[in-house]
Amino acid sequence: MISNSDNIVLQHNNVYSADGTITWQPVVPGIVQPKVIPNGISARQSSCISITENRLRNLFGEIDFGGDQVGAHGQYFLVSGNTIDNFAGDGIDHYGSHVRIENNRITNGHDICNNQCVHNDGIQGWNFNHLPVLNSDVVIDGNTIIAQTTPGLVLPVDTLQGITIFDGKWDGVRIFNNVVIVNAFHGISVYGVNNASIINNTVAPTDPTRPTWIMGNIGKGDPPGAPYNVVIRNNVVVTLQRKSASTPSGLVSDHNVFLKDADEFADAFVKFDPKHFAYDLHPSPKSPVLGAGSPADAPTSDIDGHPRRGKLDAGAYGNGN
Repeated sequence: MISNSDNIVLQHNNVYSADGTITWQPVVPGIVQPKVIPNGISARQSSCISITENRLRNLFGEIDFGGDQVGAHGQYFLVSGNTIDNFAGDGIDHYGSHVRIENNRITNGHDICNNQCVHNDGIQGWNFNHLPVLNSDVVIDGNTIIAQTTPGLVLPVDTLQGITIFDGKWDGVRIFNNVVIVNAFHGISVYGVNNASIINNTVAPTDPTRPTWIMGNIGKGDPPGAPYNVVIRNNVVVTLQRKSASTPSGLVSDHNVFLKDADEFADAFVKFDPKHFAYDLHPSPKSPVLGAGSPADAPTSDIDGHPRRGKLDAGAYGNGN
C-alpha cells in the first residue's frame, strides 16, 4: 500500500496471491475464513501516482486509489495498460480527481460469497470514506472488461457490473472507447455526475435475462429531474434507461445502436460467443454500427488507437478497424 506519498511510478510488476491457478473457496458472511485473499495495489491519500503495465491476478480487489482531496491528496493518477485477471471484489476502484484510467484489461471475476458480502464491478468510482467531496476530471478510456473468458471458471461471478459510479458528487467524467461484456444490468451506469460524456462504447450482455444497459441518473437524494449535463452517444448497447424521475433534465442521447440479443451481437461483430467465452467485437463487414456514429464530441481515436476518420462508427472500434 502507498499512503501519504507523491511522485511514485509502479510499472512492470507482477502482483498476485499465488502464481498460476488457485483454489477459490466460498466465503460465509460472519464466519472468519482460514485463508483471506489479499488485495493488490492501493494508493490512498497520495498524489501524482502512475500505475502502469502491471500484471495482477488471484486477488480480492486489484487496484484502488484516491483520497480526500485535502491539499494534493487524491489527485493526479494514471492507471494504464494493466492486466487484471481472476479477482473477487472490484477490478479498479477510484476516488479522486485528475484521473486517467486507460487501456486496462479486466477479466474473470469470482463470486465467493453469493452476492452477500460485495457486489463486483470492473471499474467503480466512489467517495473516499464517503466524504462529501467533489471528484472531477476523470477519463475512463479504452478499457476492456469481460466477466468470464476461461471455461470452467471456479465460482464465476454471477453479476459483474461494468463501469459504475453510484455515490458521491462528480464533475467532468468522460467514458470513451470501452468494451464491456458482463452479466449484470449495469454495463455503464453513472449517478450524480455532471458534465458526463459516455461516447463510443460497446456494451454487451452475456446473460439473456439481464439486458445490460447504459444509464446516466441524477444523484441519490436529488429532486426528480435534477439538472445534470449527460451525453450518451455513439454507443452499441441493448438498452438505455427509460425516462423517469431519476433522469437528469440535461440528458442528451443520440446515435446509439441497439442490438437486442446475442444473435444480433454475433451478426454485428467478428465473434460474440458467450457459450464458449470467445469475443472479438470488431465490426463485421455488414455490421449496423458502421457509419452510424456522430463526430460531435467523439474521441479522435478508437480503442486500438486508430484515428477515427470520415463517417464514424458506433462502438469502441472505429472506421471498420
